[in-house]
Amino acid sequence: MKKLVQPNNLNKQELLFTFSGKYSNGKKKEKSEILDFATRQLGLRRDYAAKVLRGFAKGQDPSWRLSLRGRKPIYCDLCVKHLEKLYVLLDRMGAEKMKAAMPLWLPHYISEYGLSKEVAAKLEQISARTIGRLLKPLRDREFTRNNSRTKPPFNFSYKATIPVPHLGDEISSPGYFQGDTVAHHGHSLLGPHHWSLTATDIATTWTENEIMPDRKGQTTLEAIYAIQTRLPFKMLNWHSDCGVEFMNETVQAGLADPNNYVVQTRGRPYKKNDQAYVEQKNFTHVRELLGYYRYDTPEELKIIQDIYRNEWRLLMNFFTPQRKMIEKHKIGSQYKRTYDKLQTPYQRVMASEQVSEFEKEKLKKTYLALNPLSLRASLLQKLNKLRVLNIKDEEKIPA
Repeated sequence: MKKLVQPNNLNKQELLFTFSGKYSNGKKKEKSEILDFATRQLGLRRDYAAKVLRGFAKGQDPSWRLSLRGRKPIYCDLCVKHLEKLYVLLDRMGAEKMKAAMPLWLPHYISEYGLSKEVAAKLEQISARTIGRLLKPLRDREFTRNNSRTKPPFNFSYKATIPVPHLGDEISSPGYFQGDTVAHHGHSLLGPHHWSLTATDIATTWTENEIMPDRKGQTTLEAIYAIQTRLPFKMLNWHSDCGVEFMNETVQAGLADPNNYVVQTRGRPYKKNDQAYVEQKNFTHVRELLGYYRYDTPEELKIIQDIYRNEWRLLMNFFTPQRKMIEKHKIGSQYKRTYDKLQTPYQRVMASEQVSEFEKEKLKKTYLALNPLSLRASLLQKLNKLRVLNIKDEEKIPA
């Protein structure tokens, strides 16, 4: 069924003006039918429509008050169109995060699409609340799902060797990472499938991903090593849940290597909030990118690995603001949370006193050489290749 378009104020003026002659010369029944139409179709009060029609009959200016009522819209349809396009380019992030990301993306977007000065100025000054209001019709049509799979280890010797840290400690120094895995099994848990490893730094929210063909101890350790080589600072601590991929002798021995020592800690079993920083990233950095499809072939592994190591890490760490909670306390039965200013992980790393000036200079050169629109276009090309491989197998459907 085709959706009816609600007439705007000028269309209402034109419609009522066409009935003005018939209303002034009509009988009581005809006038009543015209007022019924104005009430039902135009959404006007009956007495107000009658007053306006009588004014037309007296020769008053057709530019009657209805066309001037309320605040005139600031953002035209073209502004909304570009805002929706930016919303898709920015991976459908929230309104506040999008507002914080706009200064990083707009210079490239304006240059790429040749926006006029008027439209560009409006997009630069738009508020977070207005972004949310203008994008609400588009967001209401979105649908997401969630899924998870964590398997406990076969023995519990890790309880004596891997400690649970004091979870109330504040961490302000980079290097303290939380890690977790996401299964890409589609609708079936049977058979081998790939896994994504997510690692998030607590202090700076810097996040890295790595794809794994399975979650054996050696595979997990190699993925952690691969992530370490891409970090702008040294990994000091590795905190995870009690999944079998982390609680094993191989990972323990690898992290305890004196040449590259990393303290290993764990959360309490079945307490997801013990590693809350990375749990949230499992959705924003993995599920929103790859969905709930099944990935289990070498070709898919190679493409996802390429995405994680190049475009995705650059977009998320350099051009995507992240929210970080700095305080939480309980009031009655509710928690009050305080968040810091929305910043990208790159901005937090550059502001950290613990990161060396040499690493900051390298990061700055990398940032100045990047264009988020080019990264996004390259990412979409690789995702399209991944989708083509995915739809060849009928089993690879959303979970």
